[in-house]
Amino acid sequence: MKRTLAVAASLVLLAPWACRGSRDETPAGFEIHPDFSLELVASEPVVLDPVDLEFDERGRVFVLEMPGYPGDEEPVGRVVLLGDGDGDGRYETRTLFADKLAATADSILPYRGGLLVASPPDLLFLEDTDGDGRVDTREVVLGGFSVGNPQHNLNGLNH
Repeated sequence: MKRTLAVAASLVLLAPWACRGSRDETPAGFEIHPDFSLELVASEPVVLDPVDLEFDERGRVFVLEMPGYPGDEEPVGRVVLLGDGDGDGRYETRTLFADKLAATADSILPYRGGLLVASPPDLLFLEDTDGDGRVDTREVVLGGFSVGNPQHNLNGLNH
């Protein structure tokens, strides 16, 4: 029995594949171990400009989108919560979890029922306290990070 390999970076890395043809074909150049399969689970218009994807402790899928990069200085970063309403393993809905993040927000990490977000100049904690899929709590955990060159900013949150 094949297992599906879910890799956070797959949404970002496989975006060109999603735009080119069949969603059920393995992209050229990929070698998949026989015990695994590679499947596209979300693409446009469900995700737009993705830079990070994380599964939380409840199995929910959050995607950080960076629509303003490069050059937008307005707070246009956002996190969306993906939904698979029909249970087929492909996400067909999105709920705006949080918006007005730094245009260079580039990393999320599930933490204590919410998300840590690298949104320079701040490291934020976002939490949905009433279960509606939208952020209710937005706290600055640490501040003062660089907002200069985006490649040098706070990034790379990981487990």
